[in-house]
Amino acid sequence: MKKKKTHYLLKSLVFYKKHIKLTIAVAILSILYAVLSLLPPILEGKILASFTEILKDFPYAKILIMAGVLVVLIIIINIITNIWSDTVLKLNERVNFDIKHKLFKNLTKIKTHHFNNEQSGSFISRLDKDCYAVAESYDFITDCLSCILLNVSFIIYILVLNIWVGLYTILTILILYIIDIFAVREFKKFGEIQSKNKDKIISIYNEGVKGIRDIKNFNVAEEFSKETDIHASNYLKSASKYTHIRRTWNRVRDSVKAVLTFGLFALTLLLIKNKMILVETFLIVYVYKSNINEFIRAVSDLRYYIANGNVSAKRLFDILEYNKYEKEVFGDQPLDPSEGIEIEFKDVSFSYEDNCKLFENLNILFEKNKITAIVGKSGQGKSSIINLINKTYEKQAGNIIINGKDIEEYSEDALRDNISIVSQSPYIFNLSIKENLSLIKPDSTFEEIQEACKKAQIHDFIISLPEGYETKLSEDGVNLSGGQKQRIAIARALLKKSNVILFDEATSSLDNESQEKIKDVIFNLRNENHTIIMVAHRLSTIKDADVIYVIDNKKIIGKGTHKELIKKNKKYKELYNSTE
Repeated sequence: MKKKKTHYLLKSLVFYKKHIKLTIAVAILSILYAVLSLLPPILEGKILASFTEILKDFPYAKILIMAGVLVVLIIIINIITNIWSDTVLKLNERVNFDIKHKLFKNLTKIKTHHFNNEQSGSFISRLDKDCYAVAESYDFITDCLSCILLNVSFIIYILVLNIWVGLYTILTILILYIIDIFAVREFKKFGEIQSKNKDKIISIYNEGVKGIRDIKNFNVAEEFSKETDIHASNYLKSASKYTHIRRTWNRVRDSVKAVLTFGLFALTLLLIKNKMILVETFLIVYVYKSNINEFIRAVSDLRYYIANGNVSAKRLFDILEYNKYEKEVFGDQPLDPSEGIEIEFKDVSFSYEDNCKLFENLNILFEKNKITAIVGKSGQGKSSIINLINKTYEKQAGNIIINGKDIEEYSEDALRDNISIVSQSPYIFNLSIKENLSLIKPDSTFEEIQEACKKAQIHDFIISLPEGYETKLSEDGVNLSGGQKQRIAIARALLKKSNVILFDEATSSLDNESQEKIKDVIFNLRNENHTIIMVAHRLSTIKDADVIYVIDNKKIIGKGTHKELIKKNKKYKELYNSTE
């Protein structure tokens, strides 16, 4: 059975329900515009027809009155059009905001692995280009529908005046509509290709700007430029092909329209010769000829904007309804941290790819209010264990038990309000230092922010800056050293006051003196109802941990204190000696 095709643009109308008054106002103004716009060409035709009475009693007063009415009518139409335009802009602005708000909120709920597999440009394009395209589509569709309503009224009027001219007009529309069916089909196909290529080029340009320092440092500007050239060439070719297809079909349509317009003139003149229509009727049709072409264009454009808008709407609903990207799943249970938080891995298996297990049947206990360290060579899954604890990634098998309940039972707030991660490469936002910190805890006082920074050994550096805590940081903190970024990240975790803090190589960029100071801060936390889990490359950082787990060949091969492992575990001793 053939699957029913979903019309995503139609589904996006749900965002207009919230603004129903503005939507109704747009509809009323569109109808009013269409009705009033029907009158000027009729009046113009009648005015021109009045000039044919010059051999009789020339109707000066009649012409002046109709011309005056025409002027007033056009002014009224322009006022209504201006009000209509302003109302449409307000409506689309609010709808665009609502879509972007919902879209970004849903982005934060998508499983993390999708951000590893998908180019960032694809998500940015959906937030920017596709949101705008959907709102713009409705704007243009409203225009088209108003034009169609206006012209349908005119065609009915022509049918009343003369059925043959009316039928010929309908035939013209049908012929051009059939041409446009094939044209829109081509537009849609090449539009999707162009959209994909645009996502790729936006993404690579984005990466190039973010990584510009490494590109310079490694002197690979030429190589990176070649890579961008490939994607730029693909995009430009698809964009040119798309534009060429559109222009070709437009030329075909315009040529056919010219032939059909000639036929209209021939038919009208034949009817006048046989006295089947009045000259006045001919002049009304003549004046309105360009509007008939606008009607055909509106019918064609309506299909195009619906098709184009549907492509963009589909890309939005990939996120809005998680059609393409999986949503993170949480339970609804709260987590009480008042007496500490204990975490246990029971036969946990995990892999980033289905055919490549990172570890299998892993068993680890992270006791409450203690410091547990995980050590091992790179690639053994140490950081992955950290990422499983707050469900950044999800296990494939086994159980992660937190205070006696499976991790799947807890709500997102329960887990992420009580767990903080300080990573090796923390992301610093393009905000002031104070804003970077208060973002983590909006209700924090300035005194609390300063206290967290003092503990993280970053306060003295901050106050040495000309603008202190109001200093604006560059994107990803590129105007900070690696150690400064890590200390700000540690300050954020301390400010949040999470009961579980996960340190993933969090002191790797610090000098020995700063590392010792931060280590003191970390180890003092165990006296403040904190469960601390540390992954470290330099084992001197974790030698005072309560428990140390040694991972090798993706398995736990040792457990104990530093002193116990130095004596009993050969692999741990090798690791310790190699990092000192």
